Amino acid sequence: SATMRWLALFIGVSFIVLECLLFGLNRFGHRFVDAKLQRCLSDSQMGHKRKRNCFTDFLTSMAQWFCNRAFLGMFAAMMLYLVGFFVPFVHIVQYCKDVGLPTDVSVVVVMVLGVANCVGRVLFGMLGDATGNFLLCFTWVVLQNGLSVLVLPLCTSSAALTAFAVSCGLAAGGRSGLLALVCVELFGQEHGPEAYGLLCITFCIAQTIGSPP
Repeated sequence: SATMRWLALFIGVSFIVLECLLFGLNRFGHRFVDAKLQRCLSDSQMGHKRKRNCFTDFLTSMAQWFCNRAFLGMFAAMMLYLVGFFVPFVHIVQYCKDVGLPTDVSVVVVMVLGVANCVGRVLFGMLGDATGNFLLCFTWVVLQNGLSVLVLPLCTSSAALTAFAVSCGLAAGGRSGLLALVCVELFGQEHGPEAYGLLCITFCIAQTIGSPP
């Protein structure tokens, strides 16, 4: 239980830093996606017409992406987010046991997390479409996720843990549904899929590191 409290504090602080990064992207990110990046990516995509090496073009394109401040900020934000994202999913069953709740409660909490995740994907996608600002909705779901984890150590009853599962699950699902749309909003429809693919590297790194024990 003490370990879970420290993990919750660490994740909450990470999410607050992430929120600051996303707020900066929301205010200034579009300014950083400049014409220079667009020209470089277009030149890289036309490389095969000039009979250039495909692998060299790939490395050049990646380097150009990581030199872009908007993408670099998004990449750092996702790394901070995903390092702690899986902790509640991995440790919630043990946490329920630590606070003296029966196994049936932990089963319900995990089930609610999964159902809320599915609902969140649709709900926040519709909300982003209605508001026309996917990045703002993405910022909100990350804030909601961070606050949910921060209050987790205070949740010691079945009702409180169920409420946590609803809030955390909705936010996690919203993040999953909005990330690709945020990439399109920031980098345009032509380069959005490439940005999303590179951001998926953060998932690989976070899952390789795994959740803290």
